[in-house]
Amino acid sequence: MQDNVLGEKLSNHEIFKDYRDKFRTSSISKQLQKEWFKKSGLYKTDLKEKSEEYKNLFTIFLDSDEYAELEQEEYERQFLSNVKEIEYDKLITFIHTNSNIVAVLQSPPDKVNGKSNKKNIIEFLGYDWSNRKGDEGIKYIIDHKTEDIEEIDGDKDAEVVAAINSIKYIKTPLYNPEDPNDTSRFSYGIRKHVTENCNKFSFGSKVNDMKADFNAEMPELLSYRRLSDMIDFRHAVFNKKIDIRENKTINIVTKWPIVKLGEIADIKKGKTITSSEVKPGKIKVVAGGKDYAFLHNESNCSGNTITISASGAYAGYVNYWKEPIFASDCSTVNCSDLLTQKYVYYYLKNMQDSIYDLQKGQAQPHVYPADLKEFPIPIPTGDVQRRIVKKCLVIEKRVEKSLHEIEELNNNVNDIVNNISGEKYRLGKIAQFRNGLNYKNTSIGETIRIVNVADFKDNKSPVWKEIQQVTIDGKIKEEYLLHKNDLLTVRSNGSQELVGRFMYIDQEPQEKTSFSGFSIRVRPDCEKVNSEFLYYLLSSQAIRKQLATGSNGANIKSLNQELLSSVEVSIPNIDNQIDILKILKAFEKRIVKKRIFVDASEKRKREIFEKELI
Repeated sequence: MQDNVLGEKLSNHEIFKDYRDKFRTSSISKQLQKEWFKKSGLYKTDLKEKSEEYKNLFTIFLDSDEYAELEQEEYERQFLSNVKEIEYDKLITFIHTNSNIVAVLQSPPDKVNGKSNKKNIIEFLGYDWSNRKGDEGIKYIIDHKTEDIEEIDGDKDAEVVAAINSIKYIKTPLYNPEDPNDTSRFSYGIRKHVTENCNKFSFGSKVNDMKADFNAEMPELLSYRRLSDMIDFRHAVFNKKIDIRENKTINIVTKWPIVKLGEIADIKKGKTITSSEVKPGKIKVVAGGKDYAFLHNESNCSGNTITISASGAYAGYVNYWKEPIFASDCSTVNCSDLLTQKYVYYYLKNMQDSIYDLQKGQAQPHVYPADLKEFPIPIPTGDVQRRIVKKCLVIEKRVEKSLHEIEELNNNVNDIVNNISGEKYRLGKIAQFRNGLNYKNTSIGETIRIVNVADFKDNKSPVWKEIQQVTIDGKIKEEYLLHKNDLLTVRSNGSQELVGRFMYIDQEPQEKTSFSGFSIRVRPDCEKVNSEFLYYLLSSQAIRKQLATGSNGANIKSLNQELLSSVEVSIPNIDNQIDILKILKAFEKRIVKKRIFVDASEKRKREIFEKELI
C-alpha cells in the first residue's frame, strides 16, 4: 500500500472488504479528464479546445476503453488514499492513547434479574430526588439525626440551609466527607490512580502517602482501562468514540477458514412483549436473563434456536432451546442445517467471555445483533463439526447427570439436618456474637490478617493463603481475634445472596487474624454443640430462608445479633452430633468431587476445540 499498490492478501482482509463497502467515489474533474485526453491516442497536436473537432474527439475519448481504464485507476487511487488517511488517523490515535490508563467508575445497574435496582443506586450516589410537592429537590442519605445538623435560627430558609449542610454527613461509597484518605471510598481509588499514573496531577498528594490499597466493598464498580482499548479501531468508519467497555480484539488461531457469524446464520432481534400481552400457556419467553422469564401461549421461534441475551447483567449470555420459544429481549441465531446450528452453539458457548465483551452501554449493558453478525467463527469440514458436537454432547450428558446427583445429595443433607431431633435452643443461648472490626488502611498500628466478605464465596472455610493483610489503629484486642471452631456469617453486602452465608474456621490461624465489620463472628459453646455440626445446621435451607426474610416475608438486606440470637436449632447430645457429622461430611465429600467435574466441563470443551480447530 506504500506505493499505492494493494496486495492480494490485504485486499482479501475483512477490514478492506468493509472499506470497499463504505467507500464512495468522487466524480472525475473536467480538468483531469482533459489531462488524460491530451495523453491519449485520440488527441491531435495544436487541436484547439473550442473547436468542434476537439469536442467530438473528447466525447469519443470519454466513451473509450482507455478512459474507462483510467477512470478505474483513479477510483482505486481515491480508495487507497481514503484508506491510508483513515489508517493513518487510527495509527496516530493509537499512539496517543495506548499509554493512557483510564479509571472508570460505574454505578450499579438499573435492573438486577429484571427488577429495579433503584435502592442500591441511591445508596451508591448518597442521595435521592424528591418530587413531593413542597419538598422537591435532592435528599442526601446521612448517618446523623436531622436535629444534629447546623441550622441558622430565625432564617426563613433554615430548612434549605440544613439540607445543604447535611452533605457534610452524606453516606455514600463515593467519598467520606470526614476522611479524604478513607481507602474504602471510590474517591480514594480514583485519586490514587491519578497520583500514580498521571504525572501532571497530584491533588497535593505524594505517591508515598498513598501506598495503602484501595479496598471498597464493591471494587468491581471501579475498573481500569487502557484508553486505546476503549476506542474501536476495527471498522471502516473511525469516529474515535470512547466506549466505557473495552473493545477487545478477538484473536482466533485456526487452520480452518474464518467467516462472520452473519454470513452463515440468520440473526434477528426478539420481539418485545408486555405483561398485559402475556397469556397463560407453556411456551417459554426468553428475555435478558440466563433462563426463561415466564410462560406464554404462543411461540415466535421454532425449536433448536440459539439465543443471546440482549440487555441487562447477563447481556451476551448464550443459550440453546430444543423446544419452540418466544424470543423477547434477546437475539436469535439460526443456521440452515442442524449440524452447523449445534456446532455454532458450542463454539459461541466456548467463546462466551468474548461475547460478553461485546456489551455496550454504561448503566444498562446491551449486545446488539449488528455486532453479533460481525463475530468471527472458524468453519471446519462437516466431519470435524460432527466430531466436535458429539464430544460436547457426551460431556453435557455427564454434567447433567452430575448436577442431578448433586441435587439429590444436597437434598439428602437437608433431609438429615431437618430431621435432627434434640433439645431446642435459641442460638443466643449456645453462642456468643461479635460484630467485625472496622479499620482504615491509612491507620498506623499493628499489622494483622483479616477475613473479608470476599473470602466467603462458596467456601466452607477460608482459603488461608488468600487472606488479606491490613494495618489497624493501635493493637488488636483479643475479642476481635478468630480462633479454631469459630463461625462467621455475612452481616451486610451489596449482594443480598451473600447475607446470612456462614463459614467455618477449621484451624487455628497461624497469624493474628480478625474479621471485617461486614461480618459477625459466632462463637459456639463447644461443650453443648460441635462447631462444624452447627455450621451445617446454620447453612441448611430452612435457616437460610429464616435469615433471608423477615417476619413480613420481605427480603432482609443485613443481619444483626438480635436476629441471629433468635434462630432456633435442635441440638442432640455431643456423641450424636459427631455421628451425624460423619454422615454429613461423607455426603459433602461426594458433592465436592462431582462439583469439581462440573466446574471442569467447560475446560474439557475448550480442549476439544483446541484439538480440532488449531
